[in-house]
Amino acid sequence: MKIEVGYLPENYFSGHFPFELDGEYKYLVEIDPCESDPTVFYSDWMKELNQFPIYAVVTLDLYYQEEINGLIAKYKIDHSVFLIGNESYNKFILRNEEQFRVLFPYFYASGSMNDLAVWSLQKDIFSVDRRKVNTIFRRKTMDVLVTTFEKDTTLFWISYDGDGLDIISNHQIFRTMEDIEKTLPKGVEMVVVEYDSDDDEIE
Repeated sequence: MKIEVGYLPENYFSGHFPFELDGEYKYLVEIDPCESDPTVFYSDWMKELNQFPIYAVVTLDLYYQEEINGLIAKYKIDHSVFLIGNESYNKFILRNEEQFRVLFPYFYASGSMNDLAVWSLQKDIFSVDRRKVNTIFRRKTMDVLVTTFEKDTTLFWISYDGDGLDIISNHQIFRTMEDIEKTLPKGVEMVVVEYDSDDDEIE
């Protein structure tokens, strides 16, 4: 299994993400699973990291709701729903690898359709706040999802079209490429990619 990993330029901290960032964050990493099955790789990686509980916030297609409700009941997954504007957001507390693995294909499907799919390790960093944000036409005040970074915080976001996984962190396991490689499951080959601030391929 081969993956590509690179540090994204600092300008991606501004305006690239569909949520607000509060607090101190140092590392911005993008992972491309290449030809690997992303649902398998990301689930295996969460098992290897073993930093449960995982807190996830996802907007889900109602088409899958009955299936998801069945899995929530079967695997005893903590689940709640909250609103931002007229949009429903699902929050999950995933306490072990099995719970993550059974729900992640639905998370990935949502992220691949440009719906929100994010999760954090060990800390619930998600809240809703009223902020001034840039929209297509103008700057306006609206309720938004906010992610708050404390010590050793890591956030994962399935990027646009599901093409990769963006990781925002201040945890030392993302300090260098060598540190990242140590966290990967056995059998994963890591190829380092160099990005620069005007590289359009990572949009």
